[in-house]
Amino acid sequence: IRAGLPKDAVKVIYPTVFENTQKADDKTLALYALALQQMGAYDEAFKTFENLDFKLVPEANLYFAIALFSKWDYKSAINYLEDYIANNEIVPYQKLVGQINLAQAFLISGEIKKSEKLISELLITTKEKKHFLLYANALEINAQLLLVQKKYPEMTNILNESRSLIAK
Repeated sequence: IRAGLPKDAVKVIYPTVFENTQKADDKTLALYALALQQMGAYDEAFKTFENLDFKLVPEANLYFAIALFSKWDYKSAINYLEDYIANNEIVPYQKLVGQINLAQAFLISGEIKKSEKLISELLITTKEKKHFLLYANALEINAQLLLVQKKYPEMTNILNESRSLIAK
């Protein structure tokens, strides 16, 4: 799925979900639902998510939030992202991924102050830890915030910095 090949992921996971005599575990179902969503099979993805125990599979919160993004339902995604980030089983890098998505959800939902606060923290953390892809994502969200605030010169500077990171 991370390789950007959701159809291949569905082909690999499908037999586990439908052809085994044993029921697929929730982690497998969560990955299957995410792959379905990424390939555009939204109804089936959401039906699959309905059958998951989100407490057993913390990643399902992130996957479901991403699926909600595809429906432009960023407001509903916020609770799932907060649950994901709060889970102690999630490794620090993945928490940052969740926080990046949460900052985006705050921004699109109109919770500008919350997005600003989180992005300012993420810009520092991702840069210090040399997580440059996440840093570039944080810069992009920061640029969107600056656009909303009509701070165009600052926005241009941020976009230039992000572009230089991506070019490396």
